[in-house]
Amino acid sequence: MSSQGSCPHSRHWDDSDSADRIRELENELAVMRGLLTTDPLTDVLNRRGIDERMSASFAHYLRTHKPFCFAVIDLDNFKRINDTNGHKYGDMVLQTFAAMAKRHIRPDDSVGRFGGEEFVLILPETSVATAKKICERLLKETRTHDVTFSCGVTQVTLDDNQASILERADALMYSIKTGDKNGVATD
Repeated sequence: MSSQGSCPHSRHWDDSDSADRIRELENELAVMRGLLTTDPLTDVLNRRGIDERMSASFAHYLRTHKPFCFAVIDLDNFKRINDTNGHKYGDMVLQTFAAMAKRHIRPDDSVGRFGGEEFVLILPETSVATAKKICERLLKETRTHDVTFSCGVTQVTLDDNQASILERADALMYSIKTGDKNGVATD
């Protein structure tokens, strides 16, 4: 018997095998992380992903003091869309909206599905004026699909925390929702 092992099927690992296996495991970990942070229906961030991205973006803001905006978007009359056309159609509306939202943001920005028909945009290094323009362009495109939304956009301040940011953007969104809907409010 050889001193390298008693099993004829034993494999001697070299550094390249180890590096390949590490890359393979890292790829598997990235896939698993994506599954944990991505909404399976819309392929945008889920609540966990939103929380993680908000934490990272807020930390970046605290370091750089560059403008940072957060938007809450609620699709108008979504219950009626589901009741009239069925849930499968409603799911298609959510998927289409998410895809449109992703087209309207930069690579460092994020879209998330907060729940139901509510979405968020995380817009680091973005002024409130620019964030409003992004949301208004998105609203204009959704109107071409006979869908509208109510949106609240807030600019983050040094006194904020994640809860206060969400609360303010949500209140701004509801100011539109309880009015005529179909618009964007900012602070």
